[in-house]
Amino acid sequence: SQRKKRMHLKKRERRKKTSLAVAALSGDGAALLCAFFYRNICRGTTAGTLLVFVFFCLVTAASVSDLKCRKISDRLCGLILGIAVAAVFFMPGVTPLERILSAAAIGSLMLTATLILPGVFGGGDIKLMAACGGFLGWEMIRDAFVTAVIAAALAVFLLRVKEREYRTGIAMAPFFELGMVLHFLRN
Repeated sequence: SQRKKRMHLKKRERRKKTSLAVAALSGDGAALLCAFFYRNICRGTTAGTLLVFVFFCLVTAASVSDLKCRKISDRLCGLILGIAVAAVFFMPGVTPLERILSAAAIGSLMLTATLILPGVFGGGDIKLMAACGGFLGWEMIRDAFVTAVIAAALAVFLLRVKEREYRTGIAMAPFFELGMVLHFLRN
């Protein structure tokens, strides 16, 4: 009985490590794809392309952190905010005012949802999306948010159908990342 339990725990730990590696590699692949898209399709500058790549790498780091320990560091959110500030100068598609309003709007929306339904989003999720809103602008962050919520709801539904339990909710950052990549490539 104890041996079976240890084997089960080892197998579970290997699956978790594999899923973290897959998340990191797929996120970095998405970062490369988005940078390529920005450079070659949108005719972006070299500095703008580098910002897109670094932005999506940071979002991937936040996703992996959220998957691993259900925490998104303030430092990562601060770095993403710094990338958003740099984007004002190197990515002229979104005005500085729109960047500020986007960050405030998505942050306020998520905070309000959390006040109405406690625990629906964590503080790290709210800060992450606010910082990302400063980089992407309102239209893209709004669409990414809606896509992420729908994808997360579908994942929870599938977990319920498979009768698997999820104790502490789900990590939202990977769903946010998915929504951001899809809508970045769509625009």
